[in-house]
Amino acid sequence: MCPFQIEKCQVVWSKDSPSEKERQSIIKELKEMSFEIQEAVNFTKELSEVKMNEVKFWLSTEGEIGYTLSLL
Repeated sequence: MCPFQIEKCQVVWSKDSPSEKERQSIIKELKEMSFEIQEAVNFTKELSEVKMNEVKFWLSTEGEIGYTLSLL
């Protein structure tokens, strides 16, 4: 299986988005999780025809706020 290519995605931050340091930490962690993300994408794609599903990843950034990545 090929890793998910984070570089080809656009990360969208909200108005009250984290600091630049936290953003870089999140992107770094996403890159490190590329195989797991691709596996989750494949899983949700296969099951989406059967029922609604969600795969959620908790990101362990160094900031005070906890972040998650959800694939629906």
